[in-house]
Amino acid sequence: SGDYGCLGHGVQADEYFPRMIGGFINTPLGNNKDVVVTAGAHCSLIRTSNGHVYYWGKHRPVGEAVMRPHLVDVLANNQHDVRHFAAGAQTVVCSTSLRQTVAWGQGPHGELGLGTPKS
Repeated sequence: SGDYGCLGHGVQADEYFPRMIGGFINTPLGNNKDVVVTAGAHCSLIRTSNGHVYYWGKHRPVGEAVMRPHLVDVLANNQHDVRHFAAGAQTVVCSTSLRQTVAWGQGPHGELGLGTPKS
């Protein structure tokens, strides 16, 4: 489903045939080796070989959307070298090379692992 832009094509539309994501054509990311992809219910993510994460899709509970892949600045700017990551219905969890765990998204039932239900 292309709802919330989670296919990364800049529109909220379904795609029935594979198509290269425009934001990755002729960019350093497009030439990056060992790229890992994961998807949640309403978002998609890519981890590059240098540990940076790009995110697109549903961004907030009110339905705001990130229509094209964007670098998750808070991870990159704080020297988080992401090694593993996963996305759920409305959560994302990353583990870093420094053995730190970073989570964001909706957590009304404790999904974020922060000790209390939060968003």
